[in-house]
Amino acid sequence: MRTGYPVEQTEDNETAIYSNDKLNKAGSIIQFLDAHREDTLHNGHLQLTAYWEEGQTNLTLSDHKTIRLLSKSPAALNKLRECLHGHAIEEHEDLTSFIHDIYHYHYRRTAGRDRNELENYLRQSGFRKWDP
Repeated sequence: MRTGYPVEQTEDNETAIYSNDKLNKAGSIIQFLDAHREDTLHNGHLQLTAYWEEGQTNLTLSDHKTIRLLSKSPAALNKLRECLHGHAIEEHEDLTSFIHDIYHYHYRRTAGRDRNELENYLRQSGFRKWDP
């Protein structure tokens, strides 16, 4: 498993994606998220993705803080679904998503780093910029 760390979009729709191959186990990913809640889980400008090679599977926590699972492997998808269900996270097929023409706000709490500070910190923490 690898983590990608997409960084917020700028006004000109530029998205920076950072990856850290050393965050490759659930425990290390959770530890990183716990240690950096303000800059990760509490930041509405970010989406966080964990990648699993089995089935090219992605588990993404969107900038709207919804969980999205994508996979080419039904078995991998079912494993993740069972794990989420085991943690009392239920599926909601009828969840409404935002359309680009709908005005809505994203947020960053004042305790979190701004974009430049966050990108510098990610590089210092072993993340590298990834260009698909």
